[in-house]
Amino acid sequence: MEAAAAFKRDEHAVRAPDRVEQVVAAVRAKAVSAGLEPAVAEAVWRSMIAAFIEVELDRHRRR
Repeated sequence: MEAAAAFKRDEHAVRAPDRVEQVVAAVRAKAVSAGLEPAVAEAVWRSMIAAFIEVELDRHRRR
């Protein structure tokens, strides 16, 4: 996260909403192919992503 915060130019780049949606779509597809509930996989990943974004935003703001 330190390295990612260093090369992203602003908070929008840290939040990267388009990239988040790409990741979530991939997670849902993998869940389906593995026989798992895609809504649960999505909820777990969105929670993790949100936590990572908050840490990265903190690092970014301190640069």
